[in-house]
Amino acid sequence: MKVANKVNFSDVEAADYLQVSVHTLRKWRHLGRGPRYVKFGGAIREGRGQSGRVLYRVADLVAFLEANIVCTNDQPSTPDLP
Repeated sequence: MKVANKVNFSDVEAADYLQVSVHTLRKWRHLGRGPRYVKFGGAIREGRGQSGRVLYRVADLVAFLEANIVCTNDQPSTPDLP
C-alpha cells in the first residue's frame, strides 16, 4: 500500500494500515474509540443510527498510533535531564 500519496483511507485500507480487522475498526467507531474519522452523507436509519461514508485521514491514523505507544522500563518516555 502506498501511503505517501494517500490523504484518506477507506475503513478497509485503514484497518490494513493499523493491522486490525475491519470488524475491530467498526466496533471501535461504534464504541467511540479508535482513531478519529470523517463521516459524511447518509440518512438516519431507524434502529441503526446514521449511515454514510467513513474516511480515515492518514494523519489521524499516525496520531492514533503515536498516542498508543507503550514505553517499557528499558525505554523511558522522556530522556533523563541532567
